[in-house]
Formats: sequence, C-alpha cells, structure tokens
Amino acid sequence: MLLLRLLLTHDQNHGPCHRLQVENVREYHLLFWNPAIKSVSKTLPPPLPIHADEFLKLGFGYDDSTHTYKVAAFIEHMGYEHRITIKLYTLGDHDPVPENCWRHILTLPSSPDDFCLLNTPSDAKTLNGTLNLLVSYKFGPVWSTDQLVIVSFDLRTETYRKLSLPREFVRMPIEQIEIWGITVLRGSLWFFHNFIETEEFVLWQMNEFGVEKSWIQLVRIRIDGASLLPLFTFENPDVVMLSNKLEDEALLYYPRDNTIEWHAQTLRCVDAMDYVQSLVLPY
Repeated sequence: MLLLRLLLTHDQNHGPCHRLQVENVREYHLLFWNPAIKSVSKTLPPPLPIHADEFLKLGFGYDDSTHTYKVAAFIEHMGYEHRITIKLYTLGDHDPVPENCWRHILTLPSSPDDFCLLNTPSDAKTLNGTLNLLVSYKFGPVWSTDQLVIVSFDLRTETYRKLSLPREFVRMPIEQIEIWGITVLRGSLWFFHNFIETEEFVLWQMNEFGVEKSWIQLVRIRIDGASLLPLFTFENPDVVMLSNKLEDEALLYYPRDNTIEWHAQTLRCVDAMDYVQSLVLPY
C-alpha cells in the first residue's frame, strides 16, 4: 500500500513554460506529499516535457525489493512511428537531482502489440509492486471489447506483461458497453463497465492477481439514469461505494441484500485510492 501520494501539476507560470507552449510542449511538475506529517517534497525532479503529439499517463508505487518509491510515465507518441515509452523516476535516488533523472526503461512494441492509451481520467493503479493500466490492444478507436487489455508493469523487474479481461466481457458487442475501467479495491484488481441499453453496472474482481481465469463477477445492479464508477469497498459491513457520474452524487450498495442507499450531496469524484498513514519523508 502507498505511504505517500503523488501530485501532478501542469504549471504555466514558471518562466520557460511560456516559451515551451509556443513550441507545443507542456511541462508537468511532480510533488510528493505525505498528509500525515503535512510534508511536501523539497527536492523536485525536473519537469516532464510532453509534446503536442504525445499523451501521458502516470503511475506511482513502492518497490519492496529496493525499498524505494517510483514514478512511471507512460508516454504515447502519436506521430508516424506510433509507440508507448515508459520512463521511470526513483524518489531519493539522486541528491541533487540531475536533469536526466528520468530513466528510459522500455518501449512497448508497435508490432504486433500496438498498444494505445485510453482517454480516461484515471492513471495507472498500484498493486503488489506493479502498476496496472487499461489500454487498447490496437491503434485507433476501440471497435470491439477484445481490444481492451491490462498492461501490468512490475516495479521490481521493470518489465511488463499483458492481462486479459473477463472472458464473458470480451465476447460482448462494444455497442452495448460504456464507461469501462480498472481500479484497486480491498487489495485486489477490479474491472468495471456500464451497459447502455439495460443501464446495468457490472463489477468484476480478479480473485488471484495475475491469474486471468480468476475473474469473478461480484456486482451487477440496474439503476435508471445512472452511470456508475466504483470508489471504495468496506469489509464490515460488506458495502460498495459508487459515484453516479451523471448526477455528481454518491451511493452505497449492499450486495448481501441487494439494497441501495443514496447520498444526495454533490460528489465531483471519479477516482479514489487507499491511503495508509506513515512517517515516511517525501524526499
């Protein structure tokens, strides 16, 4: 579990950014924050430049083999030579931090595995020393459910592997599905999606991480006029907290008796993660 949090800002007020914007380059600045001790990192890595024809997803996790925190930048290059490169920054690896602290780890192959990042608000999900990202298996729009796979990047070995989604899902027509994604709840990897016509929300759990045949469907509910996203699960009692994207409201679902408890207050939240208090310094 994470003991620190990663903050990402697109800074337009730090001198060189104005010049870089003319050149169609954005600079992303990283901060490390531990709210338990109200401390923010003092030594920052150099800004991460992203060009106009590039798309960025980030992941932040803990490498228990070296006892270090790492940030992975998944950068999709949309030009003629389409590819996704992975760069890695290790917290506390350098003092002072050099300009070339972002290490180029690998490039996801463009053939036969032409991965594409999805335009979703969520970044990579951390679990058991890995960063997990839902991607499209083919370049261009998602035309079928079997295009969607999970890329799991191991922070220890700095290698990746593919994980398939539930077999029942990849057999469904893409026209029936909307708003899909992955999340980490209760120490497991989960996949979710919404049906358009039946207005059903479905939540799958990978019961044994890395074992593709271990997907089980735990939640399937129908709510009129709702488009749901999972936020959190409570073990005692067994409760799933969901966000209704269409109405900016939260609800609690009780799977045992199939009941729903609505919370009408505004909730502009599309993602959530576990946080464990720690005295670790974000340096």
